[in-house]
Amino acid sequence: MATQLKLTWMDDLKAEHDLRALSVAFEIRTIPFPKIDLKESQYNGARLGDPIIPRLVEDYVTGMRNRDTFPRIVVHESKSGFVILGGNQRAAAMKKLIDLGELPKALKIEVYVVGTSDKLLLEIIARSGNVGHGGRSEKEERTAHAAYSVRRLGMRPKDAAKIFNLAESTITLNIRAEKQREELASAGVDLSAVGNSSVEPLSKIVDSGVKLKVAQLVSQHNPGGEKIRQVAGAIRKAKSQSARLAHVKNMEKELTEADHRSIPKRRNDNGQRKVPQRPRRDRIIRDLGKLADYLDFGMDGQGFASFGDFQIASAPDEATVRDLHKRIQFRMKMILGAKK
Repeated sequence: MATQLKLTWMDDLKAEHDLRALSVAFEIRTIPFPKIDLKESQYNGARLGDPIIPRLVEDYVTGMRNRDTFPRIVVHESKSGFVILGGNQRAAAMKKLIDLGELPKALKIEVYVVGTSDKLLLEIIARSGNVGHGGRSEKEERTAHAAYSVRRLGMRPKDAAKIFNLAESTITLNIRAEKQREELASAGVDLSAVGNSSVEPLSKIVDSGVKLKVAQLVSQHNPGGEKIRQVAGAIRKAKSQSARLAHVKNMEKELTEADHRSIPKRRNDNGQRKVPQRPRRDRIIRDLGKLADYLDFGMDGQGFASFGDFQIASAPDEATVRDLHKRIQFRMKMILGAKK
């Protein structure tokens, strides 16, 4: 009979830090592996997708066979047994090795047992468990967990930022974007396919009717966060509704023209384009449009009125800007002057 593996465990400093930050008591105990409710453990909400990732399980299986030392898993005690809050991939690897006969059926392992039954705390612990090691959550997933902890579980943004290893501004931007999605979805505008950086600027538009029109354009064209911030800033500074609507009309015109330029030309029977592409035209219109928007609307809807508005910090900076302007002016004068 082949010699069975022996597992060794080490401190999980990230888990200990998070538990202390949440004021949750814990103790290190040795428990029978069969006492873990593996099925219930997979419902802990730690991952937005599949709770078990085969690739990670195989990595852990290989490591255990190599006698690597692993951080203890985190559990809480329930009526059905111990439920895993952090460490499902490690537990799945142990289960596989038990089924293969490489670990004993009566395996005992070291774990952290948390001293709370508070559902809110248990959910936060589970959601934060993948930040430090193993199957680390991507930033998008960590941001979603952090925003959920703030909006649904009442955690302060600065505490969520520490637990989920994020900037506080990332969390608050996500929350504002989600509120806008919910608000506009109730008005019939679906922004589920639009990124947070494009949805969040809509929160700056106070006029609900104008916001709805802009949101419809965003849903249809998805022009990107920079353009939406410029338009939202200009709308916020407009003095009247007619001026705000004029900005919306101008946005619609620009986006429609941009879409027309990007639509693939029809092909003939041989699969060749009837009309050739015009990448130079598309690029000059796109880049000059971005420059014009930046000069007219700046970063917050306020156009530049003087050279000092550019926050030029030194004489070389000023010389660079003036030189670039001269180059553009010279070339465009030549091009436009040559047009008959």
